[in-house]
Amino acid sequence: MTPDTPPPKTALTICGSLRKDSINEHLRRHMSAKLREAGVIVTDLDLREFDMPIFNQDIEDAGETPEAAKRLAEMFRSHDIVLIISPEYNGGVTPLIANLISWVSREKPNPFKHAVFGIGGLSDGKYATVFALSHLRDSLSKIGALVVVEEAKAAGFTAPEGFEELDRRAYDDTEFVVLRAG
Repeated sequence: MTPDTPPPKTALTICGSLRKDSINEHLRRHMSAKLREAGVIVTDLDLREFDMPIFNQDIEDAGETPEAAKRLAEMFRSHDIVLIISPEYNGGVTPLIANLISWVSREKPNPFKHAVFGIGGLSDGKYATVFALSHLRDSLSKIGALVVVEEAKAAGFTAPEGFEELDRRAYDDTEFVVLRAG
């Protein structure tokens, strides 16, 4: 790196599912690889390593905020990109992601104001993750996050291993791809 070369961008990638063989975890790994190919330094998070009880303000008021929430907040502040890949549960975000946002959003300074957030997800439902991603975008925006506008942009996209491409369509110069787990 020369003095005129900016430092490489950094990214956190997070999956909103803890399920074994989650298609969203496969997508998270695929997107991490694509970020690395683009020269981004990627930190892949496994939320199993960040133990946090269900958010309860009584816990916070007692000064017992989980250390995991504090660590995550610092990671959000220290990375340029945060990518959240998550399935949809009953038309909304997963409890794992809702709890992460609830705890981390309480930390000061605001951990959501530094990074640019990307969101995406896969689901076998009729509407895929449209409702969950809309809910996630809304929640993140309300706490100060800058969320990339297109959550399904896939120009030059190749289905990751284990996925079959079902459909590919262009809309306003953005290519959208529908996948099915193989």
